[in-house]
Amino acid sequence: MSEGSGVAKAREQSNRSFFDRFAGRSAVEREQLRRGTRSAEVIEHLAAPLYYRLLVGGEPPTEADADLAAAVALAAARAGVFTTD
Repeated sequence: MSEGSGVAKAREQSNRSFFDRFAGRSAVEREQLRRGTRSAEVIEHLAAPLYYRLLVGGEPPTEADADLAAAVALAAARAGVFTTD
């Protein structure tokens, strides 16, 4: 493994840890998401369509794109798609 990929892996683990500790825990404590929700995956699925539009579509995502991505990711999270249970 190259040093660059080691740094990328460490950054990814740090990001997952941050989201799991803060974003996910808060939403679970407020009973907005089920216990066991993998918040980093929620964020990944929120960002994916926005990156797709930018990188594949060649256009910056609009506010409507962001609203739709957020609504879809939230609905999936509330339905338990991203839970460990």
